[in-house]
Amino acid sequence: MGGLYNLFLFKQLHVGCTYDQANLPTLMTYLGDASGNAGEAVSFTYHPQMALNAVVGSGPFPYVLSTTYEAVGRVDVRTHTQM
Repeated sequence: MGGLYNLFLFKQLHVGCTYDQANLPTLMTYLGDASGNAGEAVSFTYHPQMALNAVVGSGPFPYVLSTTYEAVGRVDVRTHTQM
């Protein structure tokens, strides 16, 4: 919950969320600004084991490019971009 919870705190106001058959979020949309610009859309992808793989926003940089896990399920490598 920590990573997704931090994403919520960072964005603060999301307006919509779609889920897959396993009830995992696949797309979250956020409010735009006062000038009428569209808000960010953030998509989530998962490994077949339902573990988070990537978090990609509609901005120029993905939040998480990819994630690999150890056999016991712990995160082994999470690749981010440099902003």
